[in-house]
Amino acid sequence: MGVTVLRRDTVSVVHKEDVKAELRKRFGSLDKAQDALGLKGQQLRDFLRGKSSVAHKAVAGALEINPEHLVVTSGIVPESGAQSNEKLAAKTVAA
Repeated sequence: MGVTVLRRDTVSVVHKEDVKAELRKRFGSLDKAQDALGLKGQQLRDFLRGKSSVAHKAVAGALEINPEHLVVTSGIVPESGAQSNEKLAAKTVAA
């Protein structure tokens, strides 16, 4: 019934494009980031599609976020104290 508030110290919800941008800033490219993080093959790209727990831990470490608290999304990133996701989605559809 109430609005779920995501606190920074509890959960960090990050858009996958922001993760990619941060990795590019730190390492120069996603390929270089993958090498620097010790990931193989397509693990980084799989992680960005939500399919690699090994890369999840490595990326969380690079971003200095506890892996248990990192949530990567491709949808709307809720803000602390913002309206619920249903209201945000309705507002986006109505616009």
